[in-house]
Amino acid sequence: MEIDFGGECIELNPLRCAFMRQRNMLLLADIHLGKAAHFRRHGLAVPGEAHTADYVRIDQLLETYQPAKILILGDLFHSAHNADWEQFADFIRLRHADRWMLVEGNHDILSDAHYRDAGLQLLGEAWIDNGICFRHEPAALDLPVIAGHVHPGAAIEGRGRQRLRLPCFHISGQTLTMPAFGALTGLFTVHKNKANDRIYAIAGDKIYPV
Repeated sequence: MEIDFGGECIELNPLRCAFMRQRNMLLLADIHLGKAAHFRRHGLAVPGEAHTADYVRIDQLLETYQPAKILILGDLFHSAHNADWEQFADFIRLRHADRWMLVEGNHDILSDAHYRDAGLQLLGEAWIDNGICFRHEPAALDLPVIAGHVHPGAAIEGRGRQRLRLPCFHISGQTLTMPAFGALTGLFTVHKNKANDRIYAIAGDKIYPV
């Protein structure tokens, strides 16, 4: 689905990402790699291949869009350093690491050296480029903002009191909040609190305005 935001056409993809065609840039948020190993370290039984689906989807997106840039809007890695980081570093080294960029989120606590050694470009807590601010946490600014952090979910109610929550893109004012990309992430229910708010829910391989 294509939307107009910040004066640009942005393609929303049901694989929980967005593509800015004018910039040839793929946007991902909240991958939370390393979460599986972090949980296992604390005694929770999480399969070692828990992040495999994330890598498969990333490869699908790289093949589909052939982006010149991949921008991660924070919370790339969930915890302190563990073996999952080396897997990611090897992954991007084989996929032109110099095009990968990171706006740092609250979970991105690794030393700068880890990011540099992988070839990842650090952009600090916010990056303003061509009139749009890319950051981890949503904020009301005097320019359009694209962010993550919230892990937005849309509450869908059906007949018979059925209720489910689906990952979604959420636009409120000048802020577009991305869905969490990672498989090991939860959802926070968002609502249309303003007349011009928009919610685009992801159901399978489709996106639906709510």
